[in-house]
Amino acid sequence: MGNKESLPRGCVQFMSAGTGVAHSEMNDSSDTCRFLQLWITPDRRGHAPQYGSSIYSKADRHNRLLHILGGTGQAPAWPQSHSPNSIHLHQDANVYVSESDPGTTFDVSLGARRQAYLVCIEGDMSVNGVQLGQRDGARLLGGDGATSLSMTAGAAGAHFLMVEMPGSS
Repeated sequence: MGNKESLPRGCVQFMSAGTGVAHSEMNDSSDTCRFLQLWITPDRRGHAPQYGSSIYSKADRHNRLLHILGGTGQAPAWPQSHSPNSIHLHQDANVYVSESDPGTTFDVSLGARRQAYLVCIEGDMSVNGVQLGQRDGARLLGGDGATSLSMTAGAAGAHFLMVEMPGSS
């Protein structure tokens, strides 16, 4: 597809191979590059390839849940969340990020038979009283009814990413 771009901190780049693409990636800069790469299986084969990016400001994710990727299902109506320029996925999944000051708390609810994967990218945080440090991850499982989650940024603050999706069978 011939795409090439450089993105600053907090931006999101996406690619959907769809019917097939040749793909390679590299850091063309002498600067250190840190990123998270997620692979989400599409809802079916045969989608047209997609490529793009969204640029977000620090204010978009500061002490808020920034909804960066949305899918085919209904996104949870969580307090403190917003969705400017959300990227559309071909899957029932939602991806949120936040850079939160120490003590910032998010009280959210996983819907029935939903789950979330959470990674604390920088800083530290607790989820329902369980401590997560930098680069720690957690799988959060919902039950037959809604499941409450309380996420609080620790003394160092927290930069985290959470993927919300259907529970595994």
